[in-house]
Amino acid sequence: MLRTTFFLTIAALPFVAASQSQQPQLPAPPTPIGPPLSATLCPNTLDQEPLLMYDVSGYSLTGVIHQHLAVYDNGVVSISSVSGGTPLFPSANKADITYIQPTAARALLKSLVQAGARQICDEDIPVADLPLTTITVFARGNTDDRAHTFSYWLPLSNESQTVSGLIQAFIATTFPNF
Repeated sequence: MLRTTFFLTIAALPFVAASQSQQPQLPAPPTPIGPPLSATLCPNTLDQEPLLMYDVSGYSLTGVIHQHLAVYDNGVVSISSVSGGTPLFPSANKADITYIQPTAARALLKSLVQAGARQICDEDIPVADLPLTTITVFARGNTDDRAHTFSYWLPLSNESQTVSGLIQAFIATTFPNF
């Protein structure tokens, strides 16, 4: 009886190992680049730390698409866009910069955080002819700040749709002719 149990256990090992190897594996965390941040905070003598970085980049039937928005805690806001580059859609490159009240810049960050921008994960769904949107929100606009980044081809979750809508509304009101 003991021999039968032993042999059945040995015979079942390849099946157990195979079923365990087919479970999804999480990717290994990335290797840190360089030494860790300093334990002592650097003095913030120049007040221009990012609060939001927004990028839309890729290709579509109209050619290349790249848009970049940067919002800083001191109220500096810059936007740039490159699009086209095909015979039917010639290149259209433009850039602009403006200044808003620092409280308005922080209010934008607060509304993005309240909409879930620090908890949204990448939303990866295969699509064709759509650029990738990447959003990075920073914690407070400090010298040694933490950030959260997520990307999507299409904003699928309610949170990513809300965050995307807030950013699009901000662009439309801050750069009405862009």
